[in-house]
Amino acid sequence: MSRRLIFTGSGICIGLLFLMAACSALPLSNDLAPGSTSTLMPRPAELTVSATMDPVPTDTANSVSVTPPFDDAKLIFNEEFSGDQLDPDTWSTEYRWGRTNEPELQYYSPDALQVSDGILHIIADKRQMEGMDYTSGLIASYDRFTFTYGYLEMRAKIPAGRGLWPAFWMHLNDDDKSGEIDVFEFLGHEPNIIHMSYHFPELQEFWFNGPDYSQDYHTYAVDWQPDKIVWYVDGVERARTTTEIPNEPMYILANLAVGGDWPGSPDRNTQFPAHFDIDYIRIYQR
Repeated sequence: MSRRLIFTGSGICIGLLFLMAACSALPLSNDLAPGSTSTLMPRPAELTVSATMDPVPTDTANSVSVTPPFDDAKLIFNEEFSGDQLDPDTWSTEYRWGRTNEPELQYYSPDALQVSDGILHIIADKRQMEGMDYTSGLIASYDRFTFTYGYLEMRAKIPAGRGLWPAFWMHLNDDDKSGEIDVFEFLGHEPNIIHMSYHFPELQEFWFNGPDYSQDYHTYAVDWQPDKIVWYVDGVERARTTTEIPNEPMYILANLAVGGDWPGSPDRNTQFPAHFDIDYIRIYQR
């Protein structure tokens, strides 16, 4: 999520030029040959890297719990969102610095988080609060729960709509250091493209063009190990890296941002209230 702070006018122009070149040379698809390397969609003023991706089936199942891809898995964190409210011993509802994050347009209000029938609803709405034009929700486990290495999984349904930016990610527990792993980020106007990335300290990003993920629940996971980070969607590996792997504790975040430099502002077709619905968050270790 830290990409939101680095866009500039010149960076956008340069990024657009690189993007046009990349798009003309490579299709946004998953039909690459085994072991082939694709140049990823660049982001202005950030490091563009390459990812190796193998062909994968497009008819993977959703709406199911995915077993971690290793034996002897031990469940160390299990948030099923039972009851009718968040557990304050597990979650904060704001960033460490507060409830806004310019240039985004939302105020992270606690009442934008609703728990019912085993689902956490993070709700973005067009209403003014504390000088912001929109409200939305965020959960973060800093000062409550951190972990080092493991298989982190969420089952969720994302919203669609220009200007919406749902994300599930981890950040180093020491906020003075730059370091995060993004299990997923979506731009609401492209709900079929999942962005998987990490920052240590530059951005390395992978994307996968799949179905419209806003139409149903799907599982999203990262296997963070000492020598690699592997991303999974619906139990199928979509990306991996073996460079600059972090080895310090991280905490968990999930949020629904509105606006900002990357997704842009909502337009007249963006439907509010918008829901980012989370069924569970689980972490396993070997």
